[in-house]
Amino acid sequence: SGGGGGGGGSAAGATEGAMETTFIIPTKLPIERPAEFDTALKQGQLSCTCRVKFTTRKDFPPGLVEMTMAALQDVDEELPLQTFYRFGGVLFDQVDERRKALFYFEYPELVLQVHGQCDEVDVEGRQELVERLGRMKERVRAVAQVFTGLARRGLEPKAQ
Repeated sequence: SGGGGGGGGSAAGATEGAMETTFIIPTKLPIERPAEFDTALKQGQLSCTCRVKFTTRKDFPPGLVEMTMAALQDVDEELPLQTFYRFGGVLFDQVDERRKALFYFEYPELVLQVHGQCDEVDVEGRQELVERLGRMKERVRAVAQVFTGLARRGLEPKAQ
């Protein structure tokens, strides 16, 4: 799958020469994770992960997954390609396969993860990963605030 929705969940409507509009319809997305959704790290790659735990319900509230997808689909301008499945998505760049951002829901958690090419002693590279993850956390925090009474842990600024 390429840019703009991926999987079976995209529908586009456009006229000749006009900019294409893409819609993500989560209920029509495949349940299986796409091939680009690889959480395993390659050599020379590090990741930064945040686990957001929702604790006040026995399931995710209606709309949480969909609103999170909408909020995160353009969170990283340097990752122009997107592929989604029913419970998450991955943003990536075909040229730099070691750099990606992914998110997925596994009750009772939402996992946010960024990958980048750097090593353990690369302070600047590690800081960039933390900043990229921070942007994802900010957007998820804004989504979670919509759901009154939804308790969550892991979105605090210093949470890892």
